[in-house]
Amino acid sequence: MPEKKTIERAKQEIIHLFPVWLNRQTPRGDAPDAVGDFKHQLVRLIGGNLKKLELNELCELLEKYVGQIVRNAETAAEARQLIRDVRSWQMSHGNAHRVVRVAEGGCHWSARSV
Repeated sequence: MPEKKTIERAKQEIIHLFPVWLNRQTPRGDAPDAVGDFKHQLVRLIGGNLKKLELNELCELLEKYVGQIVRNAETAAEARQLIRDVRSWQMSHGNAHRVVRVAEGGCHWSARSV
């Protein structure tokens, strides 16, 4: 049974190193395909191996961590899109602020001066 001892030692090493390793995992970029690859690599491949080794608690931690990273990436992508939308609106409505200023600084007469 030397193989069983080797597997147990490997599992203990994984348990020991996992928290530090996990905190270092990030997508290679913020593009949707990079985030998708990150999720696939960690949840499907690494998570699958953890399940095979019956390290289910580590697998759950991995899934939670990846879920948070994916949500953060989606939030950042939505924010970047919002910024692009606002800039686009500003460019297409560039004269809108001028009209407001003219109206604000326009006529200065009152009923008394007539």
